Amino acid sequence: MLLSHGHSRPSSTWHRVAPLLVEQGFALVCPDLRGYGRSRGPAPTAFLRA
Repeated sequence: MLLSHGHSRPSSTWHRVAPLLVEQGFALVCPDLRGYGRSRGPAPTAFLRA
């Protein structure tokens, strides 16, 4: 099950609900949108020109 948080909230929004769903047998994915919580984008890479 994918649990997506709302605007200005991190994935920890689900800290009370997630354990209950896991107990019922659900597999969960609780991602942070980029920039929310402790999430970051991919590491920057140098743009090389030929």
